[in-house]
Amino acid sequence: MRWIKTLASVCLSVVLLSGCGKKEGDRAGTAPKEGEIVFWHWWTDRQQILDELAAEYKQKTGVSVRFQVAAPVGSEYNNKLQAAAQGNTLPDIIGIAAGGEFLARYINAGKILELTDSMKRDWQDRFFPRTLEDFSYKEGNQYGVKPGTVWAVPISAMAIQFYYNKDLFKQAGLDPENPPKTWKSFLEAGRKLKENGIIPMSIGFGDLWMIGAFMEPYAWSYLGKDKMRSTILGRQSYMVSEWEKTLKLFADLKDNDILAKGSVTSPNKESEQLFANGKCAMIMNGSWGMSVFRGMNPDLNYGVMRLPKAEDAPYPMYVRGGVGSGAAVTTSSKHQKEAVEFLKWLTAKEQMLNKVKEEYAEDLYHAMQKLDGDNREKLDAKARELLTLSIQRYAGSHI
Repeated sequence: MRWIKTLASVCLSVVLLSGCGKKEGDRAGTAPKEGEIVFWHWWTDRQQILDELAAEYKQKTGVSVRFQVAAPVGSEYNNKLQAAAQGNTLPDIIGIAAGGEFLARYINAGKILELTDSMKRDWQDRFFPRTLEDFSYKEGNQYGVKPGTVWAVPISAMAIQFYYNKDLFKQAGLDPENPPKTWKSFLEAGRKLKENGIIPMSIGFGDLWMIGAFMEPYAWSYLGKDKMRSTILGRQSYMVSEWEKTLKLFADLKDNDILAKGSVTSPNKESEQLFANGKCAMIMNGSWGMSVFRGMNPDLNYGVMRLPKAEDAPYPMYVRGGVGSGAAVTTSSKHQKEAVEFLKWLTAKEQMLNKVKEEYAEDLYHAMQKLDGDNREKLDAKARELLTLSIQRYAGSHI
């Protein structure tokens, strides 16, 4: 059944999105020991779990793996990789935030080991096909990469949603167990929060990708698949009523004073800090936020809610999601075979499930069995509730 694979993906995200948020690990540049596999990444919030996995792997195989923080995610990390590639000092494995053009640059420069043959030996069966597509290239791709090839492996999945502070909701007279589901009720909740001296929301639009993460779900719900794709391909103008309605949502945020001051120019990290410290009631953020908030404020009482749907939008409401990060083996590695074997072990179901508290994974399993499969909203709500509980309790037991 499809939900079984979904559960496996959830568990993979739980493991690699649930860090204590306090231990950052050693920094890139530390000389590796003889025979040691070095893995560069930016995941400071999950260093403890990575170290635990490395220790477990060494105990089982005798092979040492060192996870090193190269730089913060974004331009700093990308610049670090570029400099190391030019200086032929890349480690054995590198964390990859995106495929497409970014990965193609390193492939065409001969810096990344092709994983196609390794994937064909049943490795690919443990992933959703769509997640592998992010790190593979099709016939006629614009980057000049050999078609039908795979160059990196998915490490974590993510989705963008709203988080809300249950205590602040209650303080404003809102039901903390029934967050707004429509755009109108969302704006009404914002006004009620403001009346009680609470900042309704913070979104780090200073990170430009957050603008797209907010806008795209509403654009899809107004335009539908066909019109949206036509717009992306340049076949349809943006000067249509559906886009006007989508962009008006930004005006609604401004006109109703929903956002914290500075949200237009502030990075996402500042929004995360504001929310984690109980200074605003809602935030739009990725599933990684669970570990970020746990590290900043373990006592934060929050819930997860879908992006509220615009009532006049005729199509389903989707959210941005998919591969959160991946990993690639470098051609300069002296331990290519060992590096590939480690990635196979790391992405195996056994590691993912063993790192999640078994009883909470079983809670999710039984909830999915008991709930009416056709009642998707109820099922999704229960799954989110149990997933949040699982992550919070797992992270809490490792501090």
